[in-house]
Amino acid sequence: MMKKSEIKLIKSYLRRFFEGPLFTKQKWAAFWRYAREACTLVYEKIAGLDYSMVYWTKDESIHHSVYTKVPDKVLKRIFTDINNIKDKGFLDVGCGKCYAVTRAAQNGFRLYGGVEYTKQLYDIGRKNLKKKKLSTEHVYHTDAKDFEHYGEFDVFFFNNPFDETIMEPVAEKIYTSHVGRECVLYFLNPHLKPRTEAIEKAGFKLVKKISDRAEWYFNINVYTNMEKLYRQQDNEMENNYEK
Repeated sequence: MMKKSEIKLIKSYLRRFFEGPLFTKQKWAAFWRYAREACTLVYEKIAGLDYSMVYWTKDESIHHSVYTKVPDKVLKRIFTDINNIKDKGFLDVGCGKCYAVTRAAQNGFRLYGGVEYTKQLYDIGRKNLKKKKLSTEHVYHTDAKDFEHYGEFDVFFFNNPFDETIMEPVAEKIYTSHVGRECVLYFLNPHLKPRTEAIEKAGFKLVKKISDRAEWYFNINVYTNMEKLYRQQDNEMENNYEK
């Protein structure tokens, strides 16, 4: 059975959908996405999983964002952009219910993990991974500012988990833990300038924008600490695709 809080959230999303003009490209893209998510939610309820339901995190910290499951199309674009995926470690910073962590594991990363501040989300995420028979060893319940294992990973994903007051020290920690070796940071929904500025202030360079023509809030900014190396690898991947 669905909780009252879950029903309330669904109603709020429906209200948002019907606000303003209905017959726009953005609205139709959202409509079909919501329809797919509704089917997925039914499957999850049957399978004992919980990835899809939105979770309000601001009760835990005013600096945190609402949890929403990242769409598969976003993760596919990110994974396609990564060279030699089997040699890389993937970390979802603000991993929530561990959907991106699950998909990273299923896509063959050498190492996969996540960091989550909210205990309830952390517990749900670990439960989801166990249901999928995946390791929870590198999923941590801690403040991202205090996390000490960034150096073990190469690829970092941010589904807009917190504001710039958290982003700046986190980005600095990632940057300083990768002196002399490459790391890449994928930032979803990069439309809040103070947050992207915090990433660049830490030393990262914006090297690519992966756009979504249908829904602008699924755009992705790609940052790296080694711009020249990233562009070289990116060109090599493009040449391989052309062949």
